[in-house]
Amino acid sequence: MTRLKTTTQFAASSRLFIIAGAAALTLSTQSAHGASPVRDQENVNNTGEIAATTQQTLTEAERLRQLAEEQLNAMGRAGSGMSIINSPAYAGLGSQSDFYANMEKFGFDMCAINLCQVGDNPTDTTDIDEARDWANRTFFASIGIDNFEMDDLREVRRRALAYTAANSLALSTTVHNDLAAGGGSAQAMEQLVDSATSRREDLQANSAIALAQYKILVQQLAVLTALLDVQSAQAIQDTNYYHEEGGVEFPDAYIEGDYRVDGTHGNTLTIPEKGSPN
Repeated sequence: MTRLKTTTQFAASSRLFIIAGAAALTLSTQSAHGASPVRDQENVNNTGEIAATTQQTLTEAERLRQLAEEQLNAMGRAGSGMSIINSPAYAGLGSQSDFYANMEKFGFDMCAINLCQVGDNPTDTTDIDEARDWANRTFFASIGIDNFEMDDLREVRRRALAYTAANSLALSTTVHNDLAAGGGSAQAMEQLVDSATSRREDLQANSAIALAQYKILVQQLAVLTALLDVQSAQAIQDTNYYHEEGGVEFPDAYIEGDYRVDGTHGNTLTIPEKGSPN
């Protein structure tokens, strides 16, 4: 807005300056001729040139003013588009939305499987070597083990299968419900597009659509990850217990409520709170 005012002021100042200059020239011409009514042709020509220059300058100033106005309309004036940014549809797609806060709960909980009793558990790791080493030490043995250790190894495998299956079902449930509300989200996107009255608001609406597309990609990746979790846990359950990179110490995965009085597996499997050592 400041730029627009400056351009307008410039046009006004230019007009006053040139008119004042023309008036001064006329007065000086009249003085030189002793206020004679006789008009010198050269002075007339000069006055015509000054008038033409004045008109050209004013035309250029007006063109600059219009250009500034167009730029402001294109980019949006101060505060333009804030209604779109603050709309529920826009706010529900950003990094602070409930969706991403909920996805944080999808993180893999190693303590739910081995109770975090043995060795290093690289929680929240993004290093594949660390994750692989953890899986080998947790689910496989590199040495001969006795019956009690075999029971512990079987239990962490059983816990892994139950945990990944429950985690996947929880994700599937939330995605189902989110898809069921997809029509409302699409309508909100349409309202954002329809309400755009400037280029800035149009860009904001397009950004909201891009965020919605990113959300779908995150959901798809999460679903594929959940399927891979279950398939991996099932494959480990069905393989041999020994691996050259397996562990030598195994967690006491025994939780009393998960077993019958005779010591055999019951029909329950306790999932501890996230990060709990027991």
